[in-house]
Amino acid sequence: MAIHWHGLKQFRNGWADGPEYTTQGLIQTGNSYTYNMMVTGQRGTLWWHAYILWLRATVYGAVVIMPKEGTPFPFPQPHREANMVLGEWGNDDVETIVKQLKIISQIKER
Repeated sequence: MAIHWHGLKQFRNGWADGPEYTTQGLIQTGNSYTYNMMVTGQRGTLWWHAYILWLRATVYGAVVIMPKEGTPFPFPQPHREANMVLGEWGNDDVETIVKQLKIISQIKER
């Protein structure tokens, strides 16, 4: 498994931003990997997900970057905050889907 960070600027740290075997090696079962990154000039709620070969029903979550203490909100301060993470689940075989897409793309090219 490898982790991909959506929207998170990783200056001088691009090798730790999945997909597996492209920018980083896999985190093997039973092992761990610590991501060290310096976040500057960013705030807000971003998200991450794992790359695990073709798996689509995988792990994902939110990354909340708070502004420095004392920094005003750029909008009226909310009364309360909550994170909601949504996902989808697919049961179809990915190899079958890829084969179907190749057939469809050949038909469209004619």
